[in-house]
Amino acid sequence: MTLKGTVYSWGLAQNGQLGVERGKGFINNLEQKNGIQFAAAPLLVTALKSKTVERLIAKRNCTFAFTDKDRIYSWGHMPKGLNFKAHDEVLDVPTKNAILKGYNFREIAFSQDSAVAVARSVVLNFDIAD
Repeated sequence: MTLKGTVYSWGLAQNGQLGVERGKGFINNLEQKNGIQFAAAPLLVTALKSKTVERLIAKRNCTFAFTDKDRIYSWGHMPKGLNFKAHDEVLDVPTKNAILKGYNFREIAFSQDSAVAVARSVVLNFDIAD
């Protein structure tokens, strides 16, 4: 994340964790080693291009972005529970999380099988274990 709130990503290109849609030529920017695709150089996360991101919080395969408008975007492999659904899902690009809207979350902490989100007046615990 730059000082102006622009977000870039690089690394493994599986489970949507780069936040960049593959369907628009992105696949051409990937390298491959031992059958694993990855981005060796930073790529602009274009879905957040017009947003000012103030904070990023990442788990192994997913990321949350907090914007200056108190919006929360998430992408990557979202385990069940963390996405408020009974099943896992993969979000290739940052998607506004409407369920978390209005809580004014300032912090999300992850462990291997749970997450805790802290807002100004509430603490939520998410069970993300199988």
